[in-house]
Amino acid sequence: MCQQSSAAREEPVRGHPRGEGHELPVGRLDGEVYRGRIELESLATATRATLEANGWRHISTTKTSQHGINQVYEKGGTSLQVLLWENWIFTYAEYTTARVLQAPR
Repeated sequence: MCQQSSAAREEPVRGHPRGEGHELPVGRLDGEVYRGRIELESLATATRATLEANGWRHISTTKTSQHGINQVYEKGGTSLQVLLWENWIFTYAEYTTARVLQAPR
């Protein structure tokens, strides 16, 4: 039996402004930020595999030393941006979704 260590678990970052949804004239924007202790590349690989297994279509991935890893997905008219970065202590994962509610005129 495999046991997940507490160091590998992600936890929500409390008080982060991304935790609330925002209505826009043409859509809705929602987001969450989590932090944990896991190697950045492992998190990126696991995130992509999990999202694709749940029907999200991978659009692109970019990596920079300054900003970490940015993954973009699409599913049923909703886009998902995943930002992954790390500092000396934690690895962060920010998930932001946007959905178009009406076509622009």
